[in-house]
Amino acid sequence: MTASEAAQYLRVSPGALAQQRYRRLGPPYVRLGPRTIRYRLEDLEQWIGNSVVESSAR
Repeated sequence: MTASEAAQYLRVSPGALAQQRYRRLGPPYVRLGPRTIRYRLEDLEQWIGNSVVESSAR
């Protein structure tokens, strides 16, 4: 999916997703050309799953 579609899926702005790419903090992506970025749904889902934080509340 495109970066805009991925941002919509993650419910973040395209700019926020671009910043995550720049800082290497976001989900994995595929670079098809100098200005062509794509995301795979399975990578987004795995990234979300790996981002789960367990509550330490008692």
